[in-house]
Amino acid sequence: MHELSIAESLVQIVREEMDKAGLKKLNAVHLKVGEFTHLVPDALSFCFEIAVQDTPFEGAKLDIELVPTVAYCNKCRQEFHVEGPLFVCPKCLGGDVDVRTGREMSIESIDAD
Repeated sequence: MHELSIAESLVQIVREEMDKAGLKKLNAVHLKVGEFTHLVPDALSFCFEIAVQDTPFEGAKLDIELVPTVAYCNKCRQEFHVEGPLFVCPKCLGGDVDVRTGREMSIESIDAD
C-alpha cells in the first residue's frame, strides 16, 4: 500500500511548513489528487489518520479533491476525459494523445493555527 508512505511524506512536508510559519495545531490539509495517480482516496485518508496518530496533528482532516484524467488528441485536437485503461480519442479513435491532467498530487492549502 503506497498510500501509507505518501501519507507519511505528506505529514513530514506539512510539519516542515508549519514549523517555518510557527504554527502548532493542524486542522486540515487540502489536496488535489489526479485520477491517473491511482491513489485510493479512502485508503489515503485512512493512512493519513494512522500517520498523525499520537502526534500533535492527531484529529486533523484530509480533504481530497479528485482531478479527472484529461487527454489531448494530437491528430484531431480534441480534448477528452479518459475513462478506463485505454487512451484513445473518442472522436477519431487515434492513440497519439498527451495527458493534460490527472497525474498531479499537490497540497493546495494547510488549515492550521
